Amino acid sequence: FSGHPLNNFESLGRYLVYITQGHPLVESIQQVPAVPHDVLIGWIIHFSVSLAYTVFYISFVEKGLFLKPSLKKSLVYAWSLLFFPLVVVSYAFGQGFFHVNSPNTIQAILFSIYCHSCYGIGLFITTKVLYKSRLEIFKEAKEHHAKVASTEG
Repeated sequence: FSGHPLNNFESLGRYLVYITQGHPLVESIQQVPAVPHDVLIGWIIHFSVSLAYTVFYISFVEKGLFLKPSLKKSLVYAWSLLFFPLVVVSYAFGQGFFHVNSPNTIQAILFSIYCHSCYGIGLFITTKVLYKSRLEIFKEAKEHHAKVASTEG
């Protein structure tokens, strides 16, 4: 869609294996030799972190779905998470803060913003659906409770 290739989670998987061997900083992730299953490891870690961020968002930002979801809240949360890929990961991979040592710095930053915006929209849609489902469940429980109370009375 964007004309930009999907993120290379091979690098993430390779880096994670590399740091477990006691080498946390690299000059360039491309210089680190490939490791078995680095793509799979990268995808698993990426989705695990995304799921953890989503659970945190629903639990604490949306107060367990007791607050009405808003697109603004979801986007601000998703954009706040940009710190990790633009500062921590880019530096750890040897690209410098905000990919300054990358040949396509602006593209990398814009692509991260685009991806996190999509994540924020996804968070909004997910919390909206879950919020409405929660309301329906409470409504049904209240109706059931009222029906049981009227038959007992």
